[in-house]
Amino acid sequence: MILGLLAPIGDAFACAACGCMLSKDWQIQGMGSGPGYTMGLTYDYVDQNQMRSGSGKLPGFSLPNAQEIEIRTRTSFATVVGDYQGSNWGVNLQLPYVERYHLTFPQGTTALDSSKSSSLGDARILGRYTGFSSDASNGIFLGLKLPTGPTSVDFSSGNPLDPSLQPGTGSTDILLGAFHSGQFDELRLSWFAQGLLQHAVITRNDYRPGDSFDVNAGIKYGKFGQRITPMLQINFIRRVADSGYNATPLITGGELAYLSPGVSVRLGQGTSAFAFLQLPIYQYVQGIQLTPTKIISVGMMHAF
Repeated sequence: MILGLLAPIGDAFACAACGCMLSKDWQIQGMGSGPGYTMGLTYDYVDQNQMRSGSGKLPGFSLPNAQEIEIRTRTSFATVVGDYQGSNWGVNLQLPYVERYHLTFPQGTTALDSSKSSSLGDARILGRYTGFSSDASNGIFLGLKLPTGPTSVDFSSGNPLDPSLQPGTGSTDILLGAFHSGQFDELRLSWFAQGLLQHAVITRNDYRPGDSFDVNAGIKYGKFGQRITPMLQINFIRRVADSGYNATPLITGGELAYLSPGVSVRLGQGTSAFAFLQLPIYQYVQGIQLTPTKIISVGMMHAF
């Protein structure tokens, strides 16, 4: 069974809770068809509307405020995914299109300000090697996040938007990770675990996004055959606060964990689809930040 990675772990942006942390590994989810070319499209919707400090919810706030008070951040992103899987190695390319709306009270003010952007985000290219075992049940991956997304979006007032909320980070990041998978044949269960470290190696504008470490683990249930496959994931991310003169370290960084039930469906003729609902089970943020109450992720792929 080939379990080549079709996507790196998550699409998290610079702030702790701005992106999806789901593993969209179609092969592990039971939708891949082995060596060859695959094209896909994924869509994620993140509505951050819960104000939080540390691990606790905040009931309200006072104005004028000592720091920026975010009211809502709504992000959706569609990602085109292209993948090639050989016998022992593969390569994956992702190009996201990001739409984001942000509403906030700037520091020390009583007037709301907002931003809205629609643009390409930061592309990713990820290579993988799965030749450690005959069934490709474990492997490593190495890749880059490229600075293809813009970093010059402004608030409606004309003030510059926080770097952590821009469509792109402006940095080139290295991606390094590994995965392992297995089966419990008597229970009709397959499982996987994978981790990814992301570290900025080239930065600009005196802004460095914080390092992130993602861990995902999941199972899929095969009793219903290949047509419909129930799945369950646990997703965890730890993100270090941003740094640099233009960064906002007091309101970036944190630790988030989600329980994510989902299902994959084979549609026939090499086409499959999936859907997941990510539900928070633990959220800790630096300073005061917005977190989502749920994340919706769907996608389709076609193997050639």
